[in-house]
Amino acid sequence: MTRSLSLHEAFSLYEKARCFMPKPEFPVATRQVQHLVEIADEFDVAVLDSFGVLNVGDAAIPGAAETIGILRSRNKHIIVLTNGATLDQPGAVAKVRGFGFDIDSQDVISSRSALEAGLKTYSPDMLWGIMAPEHANCQTLGVNFELLHDDPETYLKVDGFILLSTHDWSLDRQEKLQASLAFYARPILVGNPDLVAPRETYMSTEPGYFAWLLHEATGLEILNFGKPHADVFEQAKRRIREVCGSVEAERILMVGDSLHTDILGGASAGFKTVLTTQDGFLSGVDAHDYIQLSGIRPDIMLPRI
Repeated sequence: MTRSLSLHEAFSLYEKARCFMPKPEFPVATRQVQHLVEIADEFDVAVLDSFGVLNVGDAAIPGAAETIGILRSRNKHIIVLTNGATLDQPGAVAKVRGFGFDIDSQDVISSRSALEAGLKTYSPDMLWGIMAPEHANCQTLGVNFELLHDDPETYLKVDGFILLSTHDWSLDRQEKLQASLAFYARPILVGNPDLVAPRETYMSTEPGYFAWLLHEATGLEILNFGKPHADVFEQAKRRIREVCGSVEAERILMVGDSLHTDILGGASAGFKTVLTTQDGFLSGVDAHDYIQLSGIRPDIMLPRI
C-alpha cells in the first residue's frame, strides 16, 4: 500500500513540480461567492473537476447534483474534466453517473483520453509496462502492454512506461521501476499527473507523485497528460465547439479544488477559474494562505458549487 501525504507535503511537492507546469497570468484579485448558480449569467459552459467538486472518494458532495440540474435548466453546458485515469471511457461515465450526476457520455473527459491520443505518436511496435490494476481495461489504450507487478524482468524488457493508477502499487514495485530506469532510460508517460487525491479522511498518493519521485531519482523527463497540461483542455475545447459553437473563453468556467491542476490549468487555457474550498484539496484550511504562497489566484472562490 502506498503512503498518503499531508496537505503541507502535497503543496510543497506541487510547488517543486512547477517546472513541469504551464506559466499563465492570474487575476489581481479573487471574488467570493456562495454558489455557482449565483453567477450563472456570467458563463455559458462550466468545466467541472470531479474529486473535490462533485465527489470526495466514493461519496457525492451534497447539493452538487442539484446545482448541475439548475444550471442545465438554464441552458448551461456541463463538462466533467478529471485526472482520474484508472477507468476507461465507459467506466468513467458510469462512475460520474453513479454519483447521481446527469452528464452526457461525451461530456466526461479524462486524462486517460488525452493519454490515448498521445500514445498514437509512438511506434505501434512498442511494448509498454503499465502501472495499473487488472480492472483498468488497458487494452482500450490500443498498445502492446504488460502490467507492472512483481516480476523484475517485466520492468527490464518493456520499451516504455505508463503510470495510470496507483491501485495496488507498492514501494517495492516503485523500486523495481526506478532500478530498471537506472539500467537504461525509456519514455515515462503519466496518465494522471495528480500528486494526491482527496479521500474521505486522507489524501492518497497518485501517479504524478511517483512520477516526481522517478524524476528526482533519475533526472529523466516525464511526459504528463491531464490537468494542468494543455492536451486535456484542448479536448474540452473541441467538445465545446461541437456542442456550443464558438464560445468566448471568458464565458467558460474551470471549476476545481486544486490550485496547481484546476486553477493553473484553467487559466492557461484562457478560462475563467473558480476554486472550491470546502471539500477537496484545501478543506479545513484558509485557502487565501495557499493562494498567497503559490501566486496561483482564481477569479472566483466559493465553498461548494
